[in-house]
Amino acid sequence: MTREMGELSRFLPEQLRAKVILRPLTPDDIEGMLTYFESLGHVSRGFFHPHPFDRENAERICREDSDCWYRVVAAVDCKIVGYAWFAPWKDHRCPTVGIGISDDFQGRRLGGALMDALIGEAKERGLPGLQLSVHPENERALKLYTSRGFRIIGKHGKEHMMELILDEGQGGKACTS
Repeated sequence: MTREMGELSRFLPEQLRAKVILRPLTPDDIEGMLTYFESLGHVSRGFFHPHPFDRENAERICREDSDCWYRVVAAVDCKIVGYAWFAPWKDHRCPTVGIGISDDFQGRRLGGALMDALIGEAKERGLPGLQLSVHPENERALKLYTSRGFRIIGKHGKEHMMELILDEGQGGKACTS
């Protein structure tokens, strides 16, 4: 277990620690990402759609080598069951966030662990905040995001735009400025 993997395990709820490993995504995860994509049902794909679920995007995601990106996966028996990331978005001050959980692992507090890992990394990097978009019908995700301090700040198409301000030293300035 690498040092970072051990550090990421602190975000897991106790009932998942014996089974789930949180770790950084690696270039060797392409096949695992493809299997993860296949584990997403119709509803999950409708709510979590930051990119097409194909080999080209699995390769791009796993091989992306930018210090601006942060990607973490949740794995059970070497199988990816959750994926979360943040990355720069347009001209916004704060990176955008995405979290997806395989259908078999939804409702087990894994999304919260992944979100906590993203927030922890954003704080480590001294980022001013995080932002995301979410379908209003995705009640489970809305509950997760608001429980972590995200607030709705507007609309992006039919989706809510939400942000979490992390840098209180900046006067709590919005991510969109």
